[in-house]
Amino acid sequence: IRLVGRGWEIHPGLRDIHLSLIYVSDLAEGVTAALKPRREGFRLYYLADGRHYRSGELLALARELIGRRTLRIRFPLGLAAGAAGLAARLRPNAGCAFYLDKLKEMRHNYWLCDIAKARRELDFRPRFDLRRGMTAAIEWYRREGWLK
Repeated sequence: IRLVGRGWEIHPGLRDIHLSLIYVSDLAEGVTAALKPRREGFRLYYLADGRHYRSGELLALARELIGRRTLRIRFPLGLAAGAAGLAARLRPNAGCAFYLDKLKEMRHNYWLCDIAKARRELDFRPRFDLRRGMTAAIEWYRREGWLK
């Protein structure tokens, strides 16, 4: 969000990544529901908003909601990994938007989950889709002075 606010739309990798996403308040509600005691014992649930997104959609929506034109840059993951490694060595305490472990995850194009079991067993009903969640996040970024 901050990069888009500065006019940069960076796509590491040459293909979109397909993702399931969840807004933090929906996640908290789902985790709270899953923590309630059940006779079945240990259960595993996937929590998300129930939709699948492409990484390009995230950036396009951020650009739209922030109202900023961006310079779009797409580059191979190997180049991104090299740049992230170099940045980490040159400025080890600066933090990096693309950590090496995240770049390794980006090699996989599909990070999707099915929330049917959480809907059925926990009555999980997410209230935030991508647009609503990103709008709330951008408003928070602005209030905190992280985005102009």
